Amino acid sequence: MRKLGAIVGIVGLVGVLGATETRVWTLAQGGVAYLTDDELIVQFFPAEMFKFGNFFTVENPIVPGGSIAGFYRYGSAFYTGDNFGFGLYLGRSRNILMFIDTIAVAPLDFVIGGRSGANAFALNLTLDKSSSRDDARNLKKSALVFSFRPGFTLDLGGGSAFDGALFLDYDKGVLTDTLDNLAEKSSTFGVGFHTRFVGSIIFPFEILFYKTSDTISGIASAKVSSFFIAGGPGTQLKFDMGSILVNGTVYFENITASDSTSHKELGIATRLGGEFHIWKGLLIRGSVRYDLLKFVSSSMSTPEKYFTLGDFGPFTFGAGYDFGFARVDVGLSTDLFTNGPYFLTGNAGSAMITMLSILGKF
Repeated sequence: MRKLGAIVGIVGLVGVLGATETRVWTLAQGGVAYLTDDELIVQFFPAEMFKFGNFFTVENPIVPGGSIAGFYRYGSAFYTGDNFGFGLYLGRSRNILMFIDTIAVAPLDFVIGGRSGANAFALNLTLDKSSSRDDARNLKKSALVFSFRPGFTLDLGGGSAFDGALFLDYDKGVLTDTLDNLAEKSSTFGVGFHTRFVGSIIFPFEILFYKTSDTISGIASAKVSSFFIAGGPGTQLKFDMGSILVNGTVYFENITASDSTSHKELGIATRLGGEFHIWKGLLIRGSVRYDLLKFVSSSMSTPEKYFTLGDFGPFTFGAGYDFGFARVDVGLSTDLFTNGPYFLTGNAGSAMITMLSILGKF
C-alpha cells in the first residue's frame, strides 16, 4: 500500500531527529540533535535560529549519478536581529501519496520568533490549500496542508540549555476521476514533541505519533497508525582541527495497519562521527553506526522476524570547503570502499557525489 509505505518512510525520516542534509548526514547520519553547530537544528527547534545569525541554504540531493530519498530539495533564508527573527523555507514541497495518484504541494513555510536575553521562542508554520486539474487524465485534485511547530530554548546557565518543540501536522488530499466516477480521500494526522538538554552531554528525546486513513468511493482502503519514541546521550567534542561526535540511542517504533499487518522494531545503536580540517578551508567527514541490539518483527510487504546482537550499520563519507562567507558540502559515495574500481568508472550504479548543500552567511 502506497500510503502505508509513506507512513513508514515518514517515521524513518524524522526518527531520532533525523534529517538528510549533507553535513548532518555525513557527520551524524541524521542525528542533528547531537550537534551544536549546524543550522539544520532550526527545523526541529525553531527558537535555535538566533544562535546562527543571518544565513541561507541551498539543498539538492540529485546530482549526476546520485540520489537520496526524503524531503530534501529546497532553499532557506533566515534573518535575526537583537530581539526578532524571521525565516523562510522555499520549495520544501510535500507529496500526498494516494492510490490513484500523488498530489504535490509547495506550501507557505516560514519561521518567526523573538528573543529575551539568552532565551527565545519561535514558531514554524506551514500552510497550503490548493486545487488543480489534470485534464489529460480526467483528474481533479485538491489538498490541504497544515503544520504548526512552536518551540523554545532556555538558558540554564553554566554553558547548558534546554530546547523544546511541539508539533502538529495534518494533510488531506482529494482526487476525483471524472471519467470513471471515482473519488479518493486521504488524510494524515501527526503529533509529537522533541526535547534536548545541551551541556557537556547532549541528551535528546522525542515521541511521535502518526495516523493515516484512505477511502476510495466511500470504502476504507487503508488505515495506518505509527508510534515512535527515542532518546539517548551523546557529546560533540571540539578541538582546533575539527570535532568528534559520539552518541547512543534507544528507540522503539510500532506501525499497525487495518489489514492486521504490523511492523515493530526495538534497538540500541551507537554512532561515531568525525569532521577534520585538512588544508585551508577543506574538510572531510565520516561516520559509522553500530547496532548493539536490534529486534524486528514485521508482517508488512516482506514478512520478517529477527534479533541481532552486535552488527555494523551504514557508514558515510563526505567533504566540504569553507570559503568564509559560504560553505559547500558534498556527500561522497561509499562505493569507493564497497565497489572497488566501479566507483571510478561509474559502472554498476556507482556515483562520486550523492548529496550537495550550500550554506551562506550575510
